[in-house]
Amino acid sequence: MTTDYKRFLGSTLTGMIDYNRKNSDLFEHTSLSFSIDYDLRIPIEDNPGADADDETGRAIPEPVIEYLFAKLPTARVSNPASAAAPNDVYKAAFTCYITLLRDTGRRPSEIAGLRRECLSYDGTGQATLLWHNDKSRRRGRRLPVWAETAQALESWFTIRDRRIAAMPAGQQDWLFPTFRPRARDKHLKT
Repeated sequence: MTTDYKRFLGSTLTGMIDYNRKNSDLFEHTSLSFSIDYDLRIPIEDNPGADADDETGRAIPEPVIEYLFAKLPTARVSNPASAAAPNDVYKAAFTCYITLLRDTGRRPSEIAGLRRECLSYDGTGQATLLWHNDKSRRRGRRLPVWAETAQALESWFTIRDRRIAAMPAGQQDWLFPTFRPRARDKHLKT
């Protein structure tokens, strides 16, 4: 709940009590202890996360990260007959996906829905990730990322772009396409 919304609710309740106390017989015989003393209000703490989407999000626990990255060399497609791309392509995509989750703190659906052109560099060479916060309906957000994260993205771009001719129509625009010819979704879903 945002600070502004808490203040709105508090002022609405306070206004209702004041109005009823002044204009209604209901409050005529109530104790004065039910009145509002504005000096005794508990202040609403400053909400440091008012625009927390621009900050690093909650991290995946370190033991989980270590486990996932330790298992990546042995990762493989569970059913190779139905795989639409070689195992190495899936492994590279998963490595980039997990790296982005770890380093940015974004929601899994926000990472899965990234566009191919999500990485840009400013004049100083600082890498920036362009992402969409669909939950709060704020699109076109920019998040500075570390050089290692940008390198992981660049590595995935190289592997992904080599397979672009094999991608079904409509999937070329996404960072993590499904690689399946008859997929309903054009990109990875979480």
